[in-house]
Amino acid sequence: MRSLQGLPNARVRQDIATFARQHAHDFERFCVGHATLVGDRVSFGIATAIYWLAPPRHAHKIFRDETAAMDWCAGRLHQLHREKR
Repeated sequence: MRSLQGLPNARVRQDIATFARQHAHDFERFCVGHATLVGDRVSFGIATAIYWLAPPRHAHKIFRDETAAMDWCAGRLHQLHREKR
């Protein structure tokens, strides 16, 4: 898990967008989901807007609670395991 302190500046947001575009095929192929952990309501709103405007092709959810985020990720893995049986 990686943490940012405060809101990402324009350069960081651009780097994230570039990385996401360059690796979209890999995410679609290998990612069963991702959780975005934010620390406050403003960040939650910004993340919600970003994913609304440019939704990932895989499951995603935004959390303010780390335990809930980890539980959701574990649930995604368990669901995938059940589906592969």
